[in-house]
Amino acid sequence: MKCLLVLIIVMTLIIYTFQLSNYIPQMTRAVTMVKEERVAVSYELFDNVTQQRNMNSANISTKTSDYNFTQHIGFLKVHKAGSSTMSNILFRFGVRHSLTFAIPSSANYLHKRSGAVHRQTRDHFDILAVHTRYSPALYNAVLAKDAVNIAIVREPLDRMISAAYYYGTKLHVDYLLKIPRTNFIHNLIRNPERFDNAGMFSETKNSMGFDFGFTGNFTRNNTVEINQRLDVLNREFELVLVMERFEESLVLMKRLFNWQLQDIIFKTTNRNPHKADTFTQEELENFRRTCFLDYAVYNYFTDVFQTKVQQAGDDFQSEVAYFKDVIQKVSAYCSNSVPGKRLVFTKSVWNEEFNITIKDCQQMKTTVLKYIDILRRRHYANKY
Repeated sequence: MKCLLVLIIVMTLIIYTFQLSNYIPQMTRAVTMVKEERVAVSYELFDNVTQQRNMNSANISTKTSDYNFTQHIGFLKVHKAGSSTMSNILFRFGVRHSLTFAIPSSANYLHKRSGAVHRQTRDHFDILAVHTRYSPALYNAVLAKDAVNIAIVREPLDRMISAAYYYGTKLHVDYLLKIPRTNFIHNLIRNPERFDNAGMFSETKNSMGFDFGFTGNFTRNNTVEINQRLDVLNREFELVLVMERFEESLVLMKRLFNWQLQDIIFKTTNRNPHKADTFTQEELENFRRTCFLDYAVYNYFTDVFQTKVQQAGDDFQSEVAYFKDVIQKVSAYCSNSVPGKRLVFTKSVWNEEFNITIKDCQQMKTTVLKYIDILRRRHYANKY
């Protein structure tokens, strides 16, 4: 009897082992197939838009046909204020959703409606994200009636320094080339009458005020008139982002637009590194007098921004912290990406699951000038 019981147990173990040996390879093959399927799907920036949108809906975007999100946007691309990174975000979003762009028929600055590439099917564009000087008439002529206007500002001294090196070194602007290289920025701040005497506006003087549409009729003493004009601008712009608080700015924009987290992923573009300078109190005061309008613009909109942050809710800073962590992971992935591998972000309270691929990294690194050129050629080829 005992021998029979032992024999039954042994036979049972043999049968179980045989079944398990068949099951494990099947399970392994199933896991491998899932892994390969997740890795295989990608999309090209310049593919057919319909094909791209279908692929995005499965892998990048969680948008559905009844998802109510902002897609008509006027972005004031303020010079040397992180605006190229913002334009890149908007270009990628627009391409993913088959939107149209107001782009100049040549160069990269849109001066008037007639300068934009011609639209044959509609009388407006979905997104404006190239350099312009703000004008309600221009924005109304170019964009849909329900377009949301946004802009960005930067601390005026940092913006001026970045502009001075960029326009002097890369674009060889004449008046900047005449400033002695030794103590370059100090010379510009100490002697604006000598080195930057073009009037109230230049690449390094009250440039933000110019981009926002201010005229040269204002002086430092016109504080009431300047604030009245800023009040008008505040009504015309739903959000003015702050470069020094870029992640917070993007999360506010995400909430305003009802976008997804993956819509605001970025990698900094058009960075122009330069050496740090230390300035005396006298130099700082002199610069504030020279660029009084830029300081008025910056101080006004940073105050408005802080109010919006305070009203954003108790969970706002938690979402910002999460977003910063996501950006760090994206940056690390894009710097060390392996072909065929994608970065997966699982579902959280802030996002649906989404993936980042090498193609996404390439898109994030695409310059504004390159994007404009691609979009212009696609337009003339009747591809969008």
